[in-house]
Amino acid sequence: MTAIDQKTAVDRLREANSFLLTTHEHPDGDAIGTMLGLRGLLLAMGKRDIVCVSHDGVPRLYDWLPGRDAVKKPAEVSGRWDLAVIVDVAQIERIGDAAKLLASCGKVLVLDHHLETSPCGDYNFIVATYSAAAEIIIDLHEAAGVAMTKDTATCLYVGLTTDTGGFRFANTNSGSHRRAAALLETGINVSDISTRAFDVLPKQKLGLLRCALDHMEVSASRAFAHTWISSED
Repeated sequence: MTAIDQKTAVDRLREANSFLLTTHEHPDGDAIGTMLGLRGLLLAMGKRDIVCVSHDGVPRLYDWLPGRDAVKKPAEVSGRWDLAVIVDVAQIERIGDAAKLLASCGKVLVLDHHLETSPCGDYNFIVATYSAAAEIIIDLHEAAGVAMTKDTATCLYVGLTTDTGGFRFANTNSGSHRRAAALLETGINVSDISTRAFDVLPKQKLGLLRCALDHMEVSASRAFAHTWISSED
């Protein structure tokens, strides 16, 4: 379990010829966006043997992302790979059934922005100052000296913007905006991406929100409010 720097992370990617990419269970926008963004980076580096795996597949909210058809469930894939890359998480216990495939991988590389006391990779590139795991892939493009495609930038923008809450969360910093600017330079449609990521809600979710609002009670001091939903809801 070795901590590595950015240059070594690029070296590990360059050395391998076949890749298994995965992320945590119940993936959010950063998990899926980063995994697909890494796939885009590897393709730009000339790699072709790339398998993306997610225990829970791709959430419907991100089903439109470029490359999403490349994401399989663990039971749908088999083979052997030079390198497994786990993004946005550093614990094997959190990648679900994808963990069963690691025995078929030569080495494991972790790319993450969450501090962990015992990350699971043979190589671990973990930087807590990143607002999102997607930022790691943005910087790796520059470090590897490869151009970013519009499709890859779209995936990475979803990762960056969702993990910062549309740049509203406290983890947002100047680096977040600089990297977002680099993504915009590829010509991505920020308005369309933001609408899909933040404004599209399934009818069922709206119904559940209505129940929560119907049950809401405000304290006498008006300092706080609370609500609840039932199993029946």
